[in-house]
Amino acid sequence: MKFTKSLGVIAMGIALLGGALPAQAALHTRTVPASFRHTWYHYDSRHSYSKLQVTKHGTKGTIYKNGKVNQVWANAQGKRFVAIIHSHKKISVYNTRYGSLKPYSDSIVLTKQTKHGRASLKVSVAGFPNTYYRSKSAAYQYR
Repeated sequence: MKFTKSLGVIAMGIALLGGALPAQAALHTRTVPASFRHTWYHYDSRHSYSKLQVTKHGTKGTIYKNGKVNQVWANAQGKRFVAIIHSHKKISVYNTRYGSLKPYSDSIVLTKQTKHGRASLKVSVAGFPNTYYRSKSAAYQYR
């Protein structure tokens, strides 16, 4: 009888310990995953588009109007650049101050998706999402 009770206690302990898995934390890194690294395009209007360049160690977003550079809206690269990998389809990127992990700028959330049968990137800045495509022609077509 003692043996079955002790066996039951051991089994319950193993079940409790095995079921208590810690929450998966996001991975902080200074390298963007290869699947996100491209030049992405988003058209705002017929003559205005945004270009987002995602490289191994940073991002750069540029707004063009009538073919000329109008504004650089995202420039996170170098030692102060941090990428948080949430999953294989979602990352956040931001600048830090002096290499710490505390954000110094608004984070840019990048989510890979398929839209209209094409690979696309949902880019959310300050809660406002836009869809970017790998080619200018696709971005223009689905603006």
